[in-house]
Amino acid sequence: MERLQSLEDQLRCPVCLDVFTEPLLLQCGHSYCRCCVRSMTMDLLGQLQCPVCRCSVDGDSPPPNVSLARIIEALQEVSVSGGAQQELCPQHHNPLSLYCEDERSVICGLCGSIGAHRGHKITPLTSVYSRMKVNKITPRTSVYSCII
Repeated sequence: MERLQSLEDQLRCPVCLDVFTEPLLLQCGHSYCRCCVRSMTMDLLGQLQCPVCRCSVDGDSPPPNVSLARIIEALQEVSVSGGAQQELCPQHHNPLSLYCEDERSVICGLCGSIGAHRGHKITPLTSVYSRMKVNKITPRTSVYSCII
């Protein structure tokens, strides 16, 4: 389970912090979710600034990152066959993968980056669960069910 979570952590969009959905590949080599690329501001020449490396890249129609999409699909199949079923955010319909320390609630990446929890102290659920295990705190059902 921890190995699967470690792999999933490497497959997160740097904008929304969720596992990529419909990943697109920018010319600089960085990938983002389709909806995250659409939310980026283009300049008058149709250029985007990559949030990771700050390179200006053509934002008109970045190609899909097919290899990354296949890896994520395979990961999701393994998760489903392993019995893991993630709860989804009622507002954004993304997996609940983060914990808002300020409001003590489980949230998705969009809630933490552009939603109601923007600017709050946000922690990955796996870190919260590990901290609870170390401190021998019984996890609440909502946090526990999102991790398992």
